[in-house]
Amino acid sequence: MVTYNRIEMTRQCVASLFDTADKDLYSLIIVDNGSTDGTVEYLQSLSHPNLEDIIFLPENTGTASALNQVWKIGEQRGQHVGKIDNDVVFLSTPWLNQMTYVLDTVVDVGLVGLKRKDLEEKPNHTDAFYRTNLYVMPNNKVIELSHHVMGTCWLVANHALKKLGGLRQLSVYGFDDAIYCSRMAIAGYYVAFIPDLVIDHIDPGDPMYPEYTQWKQQHAGEVLASGAYDEIMRAYKTGLRDVLEPFE
Repeated sequence: MVTYNRIEMTRQCVASLFDTADKDLYSLIIVDNGSTDGTVEYLQSLSHPNLEDIIFLPENTGTASALNQVWKIGEQRGQHVGKIDNDVVFLSTPWLNQMTYVLDTVVDVGLVGLKRKDLEEKPNHTDAFYRTNLYVMPNNKVIELSHHVMGTCWLVANHALKKLGGLRQLSVYGFDDAIYCSRMAIAGYYVAFIPDLVIDHIDPGDPMYPEYTQWKQQHAGEVLASGAYDEIMRAYKTGLRDVLEPFE
């Protein structure tokens, strides 16, 4: 989990994680990206058997860059790695068991995520990009194979991680999840949702941090307008850039 301010959302997210995730299946590492609103002090006060470490960075390096520090550890250990944004609340239990089951059972799925209630993806969507395909698991559970799994809550298979490496960010914010899902497809993997396990996206536009919300929207628009996103996606798809992004 990467944090940057938004302390109240982080409190809710961490509490729901500890309440719902199977304690035998995970260890949590939090990377703070230079928070200035009391988040650092809150994290320093945290104590839980599954909290392995907290890394404090002096400035905001971006979610992808911060997360890669933790994914590198998981890749070396031979573990699946996760990504949890600090603005979600977990509503289902158990959820982590089902995520690990997907990756351990269907080797062609390289990434599985939980589904935010505000996402458009569904099997009968009129737009092909948002249309998902249903796949029945050996335990009769249904998952949705998708083009893009929003990076709010992910679990990435270790064998896929070894082929793709870390997240690639174009700048300090945005598009790393879309790029990673496309790299998964190029590498021959599916990405999938578990549709009956939902999470609440509790960030309604960051009313507590209007300047940050405005900056994110403006910055994302600038990145798209610059052509940087289209350029890197074209490089991956044509083979000009290898899908493997080694950890530094």
